[in-house]
Amino acid sequence: MSYVLGEVSMSLRHVDGKIDEDRPWPITGADVIEPSVPWRTFRWRHGQKHYSGTYWSSTMRGHVIYESRLELTRLLYADFDQDVTAVFAQPFLLSTTVDDRILR
Repeated sequence: MSYVLGEVSMSLRHVDGKIDEDRPWPITGADVIEPSVPWRTFRWRHGQKHYSGTYWSSTMRGHVIYESRLELTRLLYADFDQDVTAVFAQPFLLSTTVDDRILR
């Protein structure tokens, strides 16, 4: 079974609420991601199966959202790693086409 994969693009949401869509994924650098806000926020309800919340990161000097205990663990590792200069939670949306279907 072979698939025809289209170009991969990304969308960013800026602090002012403006959405920057269809940026070419391969040539976009970290400098573009830095002034963005999370593409989507987490949702929670009583009795849900996953563990989401906010973590105060000393690296970012503010809260970073996470949606699972695995993400929280990675945030903790990143916060104590001296080589890490920034942490971004869900900073963009990737999309592409596979066999004429849009996948995100």
